[in-house]
Amino acid sequence: MVARLSRVIPMLLVLAVAAAVVYVFVAYTKSPLRAKEVVIKMFLAITGALSVFFALFTLYSLFESNEGVFDLAVSFLITALVGLGVTLLSRWRFLKNHPNYRIKPDRASARGRSPFGGTGAGGGPFAGGSDGAGNPFSGSGGSGGAGGQRSAGGGYTPGPTAQVPGGGIVTLIRLLMRVMGR
Repeated sequence: MVARLSRVIPMLLVLAVAAAVVYVFVAYTKSPLRAKEVVIKMFLAITGALSVFFALFTLYSLFESNEGVFDLAVSFLITALVGLGVTLLSRWRFLKNHPNYRIKPDRASARGRSPFGGTGAGGGPFAGGSDGAGNPFSGSGGSGGAGGQRSAGGGYTPGPTAQVPGGGIVTLIRLLMRVMGR
């Protein structure tokens, strides 16, 4: 048992040094809480990837009937899984003590600008509304075509009845970003 564990000491040393360097750098540039969050995220990715890699390595050595490699791969797999468990436990404890890190702030958005051209409600060909003649791609506003005017430069000046800033597709993209948590 001790011989198996002594094989993984180099991997543990590399992980410990990486964690120390990242923690010190982020704590110095940002804050200790941010450093803990970054180290936890980093270790979730690293130990998760190592677990998958060594699980596949273990299965391959098992199918090849190579007992020496299988023994080594199982040692590394157990170490990676224990590291993943400790990281998940640390994450749970961190979020329990700092619940404000569970809720990520929304990204800033430019109000009144449409990524599809123009400014304001219905400023582009995909913004929703119609031109009154039944053309939904005219970009003449989110209120059925009433209340807005196109300028000579191709931009859109919303009138008093324009209701939806950003239009339909932009609202859909924002909704999807919120649902995905970004």
